[in-house]
Amino acid sequence: MRTPLLLPPASLKLSTGARIALQLPGSIQGTVIDDAGMAVSKALVYAFPEQVTSRQIQATADQQGRFVFKGLPTGRVYLVAFRKSDAFAGNFFAFFNHTFQNFSSIEVKTGRVFPDVVINLGHNLPRLTIDLVDENGTSVRRPMAMVFTRDDMPGDYRQATAGPYSMLVPCVPFMFSVEVEGCQLWRSERIVLQPGETLEIPVKLQMK
Repeated sequence: MRTPLLLPPASLKLSTGARIALQLPGSIQGTVIDDAGMAVSKALVYAFPEQVTSRQIQATADQQGRFVFKGLPTGRVYLVAFRKSDAFAGNFFAFFNHTFQNFSSIEVKTGRVFPDVVINLGHNLPRLTIDLVDENGTSVRRPMAMVFTRDDMPGDYRQATAGPYSMLVPCVPFMFSVEVEGCQLWRSERIVLQPGETLEIPVKLQMK
């Protein structure tokens, strides 16, 4: 659920959490919003220290989209947030072209609180729903390999899953294929989806 963003007045004193954070190596407070400036409640927020980007520090935004990281290591820290139930993707599947250049970054310093960090998740992503069906149109639950290509990026992007399957996709032209053991390769046409749109595709399996 998204609620109107309520920003505190500049004269408001730091919260108890912020005063405690001052005693720690470094802390960040901020808000997660969407493209319309509305708070994204219960969004998951990750902090990645630049020196050890494999280390994930997680926080959960409250009903007003506010989040707090306490005791962060000094140095540059990258922030990313998502909430899949509201169609804001947060996985690091290369098909989304996630790089640290797309993340918010903060230079954390000892004893300092950054209280006004805003993470803008942009617009709601479209959703692609795929259902494997046999020649009679009956749903089939089988493992499949999906291979995606984007018009604006070289190479392909693979994901193994099982049908039926639903996933968020970027708002760029793309195509995909489905490989199921013992069946002929299935290929989609070129697809372009708008923010918040849902496309359901039945993949009709043909035996080899």
